[in-house]
Amino acid sequence: LDWLRETKARVEDGDWSDIQAVRGELGLSQHDLAERMGVTQGSVSYYERNEAVPDGGGTTAAKNAVLDRIDEGLAAADRTASLRRLAESDVRWDRIESIDAVAPDYEWVYDLEVEGTHSYISDNVVSHNSQILQYVKKLSPRSVYTSGKGSSSAGLCVTGDTTIQTSDGFVPIRDLVTDELPEPVETETRVPKSIEVQTFDRDAGEMAPVDSSHVWRMPEKPCRRLETSHGKTLEASVNTPVLVCGERGIEWRAIGDVESGDYVASPKYDGIERQEPSVREYLELTTEKVRLAEQSIEFLRTSLTETFGTLRDAAEELGLSEDFIYLHLKNRHVPLDKLDRMLDAVDATRDAVEFERLMVRHGSSITVPETFDDELLYLLGLVVVDGDIRVNRRDGNRGMVRLSNGNEMLLERAADIFESKFDIRPEIERQEERVPCIRVSNVTIARLFANAGMETPKEELSLASELTVAADADAFLRGLMDADGSVSVRENGGSSVLLSTISEPLAEQVQSMLETYDIRASRRTRDRRGTYELADGKEIETKHTQEFVELYGADIDRYASTIGFESERKRAALETATTTDRRQAEMLPVSSALAAVDGAAGAYHSNVRRGDNPSRERAAAMLSDIDLGGVEPTVRETVDADLRWDEVTVAEDTGSKELFDLTVPDTNNFVGNGLITHNTAAAVRDDFGEGQQWTLEAGALVLADQGVAAIDELDKMDANDQSAMHQALEQQEISISKAGINATLKSRCSLLGAANPVHGRFDEYEAMAEQIDLDPPLISRFDLIFTVTDKPNEEEDRALADHIIETNYAGELFTHHENMATPNVSGDQVDSVGEDVEPTIDTELLRKYVAHAKRSCFPTMTEEAKEAIREFYVDLRLDGEGNDNPIPITARKLEALVRLAEASARVRLSDTVEEQDADRVIDIVRSSLEDVGVDPETGEFDADIIESGTSKSQRDRIKNIKGIINELEDEYEDGAPVEKVYERADAVGMERSKAEHEIEKLRNRGELYEPATDHLRTV
Repeated sequence: LDWLRETKARVEDGDWSDIQAVRGELGLSQHDLAERMGVTQGSVSYYERNEAVPDGGGTTAAKNAVLDRIDEGLAAADRTASLRRLAESDVRWDRIESIDAVAPDYEWVYDLEVEGTHSYISDNVVSHNSQILQYVKKLSPRSVYTSGKGSSSAGLCVTGDTTIQTSDGFVPIRDLVTDELPEPVETETRVPKSIEVQTFDRDAGEMAPVDSSHVWRMPEKPCRRLETSHGKTLEASVNTPVLVCGERGIEWRAIGDVESGDYVASPKYDGIERQEPSVREYLELTTEKVRLAEQSIEFLRTSLTETFGTLRDAAEELGLSEDFIYLHLKNRHVPLDKLDRMLDAVDATRDAVEFERLMVRHGSSITVPETFDDELLYLLGLVVVDGDIRVNRRDGNRGMVRLSNGNEMLLERAADIFESKFDIRPEIERQEERVPCIRVSNVTIARLFANAGMETPKEELSLASELTVAADADAFLRGLMDADGSVSVRENGGSSVLLSTISEPLAEQVQSMLETYDIRASRRTRDRRGTYELADGKEIETKHTQEFVELYGADIDRYASTIGFESERKRAALETATTTDRRQAEMLPVSSALAAVDGAAGAYHSNVRRGDNPSRERAAAMLSDIDLGGVEPTVRETVDADLRWDEVTVAEDTGSKELFDLTVPDTNNFVGNGLITHNTAAAVRDDFGEGQQWTLEAGALVLADQGVAAIDELDKMDANDQSAMHQALEQQEISISKAGINATLKSRCSLLGAANPVHGRFDEYEAMAEQIDLDPPLISRFDLIFTVTDKPNEEEDRALADHIIETNYAGELFTHHENMATPNVSGDQVDSVGEDVEPTIDTELLRKYVAHAKRSCFPTMTEEAKEAIREFYVDLRLDGEGNDNPIPITARKLEALVRLAEASARVRLSDTVEEQDADRVIDIVRSSLEDVGVDPETGEFDADIIESGTSKSQRDRIKNIKGIINELEDEYEDGAPVEKVYERADAVGMERSKAEHEIEKLRNRGELYEPATDHLRTV
């Protein structure tokens, strides 16, 4: 393991020679390395024989392969420690052959409470204990037994900039939600909304379109961000599950539990439904005049005649000239206001007529295409990366589209498209020391391109979402690549296709669009900001980061067959790159699952025994070639699923952020930022009725309403759940604000809790609050607290031993008598022994007694009881008079005395609380205070021990220590010397050990720091 750690550091900082040096020692074959690099095994052999170095992309892929192998080895560190513990422990292990559910004919089960280890040997098997509190269930059928392990029900959701793949393209989820929920919310809020989204149907193993039922907006929640090896990112609430693949195959895992090295799912498409978007939806007409098509003119005249009787009457009624109706409508361009006047009169819209041509004042007349077809989207792709636009919004009739490119063949192609689509042909403009360009001065075309996504400057440029999934979206990608893409050809493999842009949103869109054509691209960012000197000595300044979208390996082949280039030079380079025989480098992360295969591995030794992830084809072959045993379903599902797997490289918490979500029925997931993400905010789905309602399910304290909640392992409860108990214990209710449901549930119950001391046993010389891992505010809400100690006492130990032995003996006799055909004991003997160990009060009788007391007794306080409680409380409070005396008891304990006195009266089935009840509870409370409310240093009652966790004597010590340090830190340049602090502490009567303890606590709380060795300063 140490060698692996050293080697990892060497490879991370090294180059190709370091990869070569350690490859063999790691058991990484040339074949394995070639698969990861996307080259042939012969290429790797060539590099090593001839001391050649692959290109940067190849070296990076090889380095990642070596680092992955090292990480697999380092992952054994925890397993090695576990094996060591197993090997050195005093236990043996036996395989479970079968598990059966049985319906016992006996009423009782038995258990032992074993302090500290909480386990014992039963039938030669190590068993866990703690059945004591569950005994309450026998007494009260409405009671609930819970353990201190809490569960969170916080919402599952993503941040607002997460792009969701819908039928209308890739849309930020914020845009999908804010139309219905425009303002931030304080609670999780949902509204119905149907949006067709792409989702993974696990039953079918494929991607499919499904309509959402609701959208959600949520307040800020703690979030976590993932980044993958292909440059994808996802930010979501920490308990939002993402689809991962690992030892148990495909499963959902909370993003808060996902770490670097895990694999998350992205979609693998055979194809998606696509349509040709209408150009009219992106036209923005202001001062234009339109020339109508012949059938539209006929439609208007016929409709006007039907509405007004004659065209002459229509003209008069609408304030139009007869020449306009009879002549201009056919022979001239029509002002939009007059067209709208006619359409309104016949109850129609602009969609009812076809525009043959458009023009603006002092501008040229153009035609308008009907849809974004392949030519128009190709032209848009060229303009997006190599063009710029300008629209003068002030007068509304000036605008320009310009395209610059050194390849004049592309400019000619663009000019051809302008002519065929808009009936306007720009000429190539050439100027010395400038890149050739074409220019179209037309505001209608400029606004069309702007509404389709083009903008200047381009840092935030992105294509209109509907166009990202258009029928001819491949033509847009081809235009991008022709204008600003490149092909890097490597003779020995490692070729790549690359697009660069300064727009991060566009780079994300391109990656997602390629994915819909089953082309997997990597995305990376390079900070190019700064000044650079060119070969001719000129300096250029770059103010932008550069985004790169890259294709390698078999994805180049898919790009060539699906999209390709129109540029002859780039098309030739692409043909050269695709002549290299490359393997499919898509890997399935099932190596950890394959490790459980017991049979022969054969040709798949590297995958089954060595832990290499197989390719999809290799994994598919395994299913038929070797016996995978119980692992087969896991591998088969991974092979058949329309998913690709992306390794997580960064997993980091990002603080609290506002969140959004969709509800997707049945499949419960959607594609967010190119990753499969679980949907639906917190709440419990009701499986009854129509199956789409949201309901609340009561927890333990609510179910225990008007009863008793018994909680074991209270100290193990999550801190958030502990804080949620404050309202339940103080106000006897719980407020709910989840899933758009706001409610207050009653929790009028008593709470009986059991917790363990931090160090296993109570130390009577230490404050109780320091020995229990519970917040002081929660401890203070209990009426009574007792410490359970184990002190040897011959008489009590003998009585306990006799009881346990006799109880066990009674059970043995009963079992013997019931199961033996000819028992050695009679039924009378069994009954006689059983009577000796039976409880004095029968369980059923006790349950009925308690139920009767609760239903029929509502005692009132007598004057004598009031006086006894009042005097006890006031007398204790008097001990706290004076500035230096601790407060022995608070008003909260007075309320506890009243409740306990009423309970004492109920036990007697009395309608009045007598003085005897008051005396009884005073004795009980005093005993509890002596257990937990006494300062072990002074022997005095101190309520602060329970209320705040710090006694007055501790507070005084802390105050003294801070005062001493404050004085000394001004006298010494490096702060107060520790030894001087101890000397002055000793001078005021403080033991050195206690001073050391308080200083350490102040350090941990951040109130002290050490500016130099053995010197202290206050914060």
